Amino acid sequence: MKTSIFLVMLFIISTSGHVNKTNSYSLIWTLGELVIETDTSTTNQLTQGFQQPEYLYVSINNKVGEPLSIETFPNPTNGKISFRVKSSEINKLRIDIFDITGKNVSNKNISITQGGISTINISPLSPNIYFMRIYLPDGSLFETVKIIKL
Repeated sequence: MKTSIFLVMLFIISTSGHVNKTNSYSLIWTLGELVIETDTSTTNQLTQGFQQPEYLYVSINNKVGEPLSIETFPNPTNGKISFRVKSSEINKLRIDIFDITGKNVSNKNISITQGGISTINISPLSPNIYFMRIYLPDGSLFETVKIIKL
């Protein structure tokens, strides 16, 4: 499951605007545009805002693959956490476990078995609340799960 992002931005985000031109003047306006500066002379007044000609486009290219689901159980636990992975494309995961203060207390790499279920032992950890980050094989964070160790 890959996602590519291409980002291009328009400096003005507006719901409406218009350009009026005659031989003697042109008026360009944008609804919601903030006024930055106004210059006044005896015959004219010029108000300058955020009329920028540069754009930044946003595009998301998501490689659609098989839907991914990872279940963790039991929770709360006495010492073992199981993972059920519902995807034939995922064969391993990296698990980082953090305590309530944010300290990394365990790192594990697990292989997903044929049935899609794997188990890790967290018995050495003291009873507490932990946060388990689950990373996909490409290194991207899939999910963070709160675990209660009894």
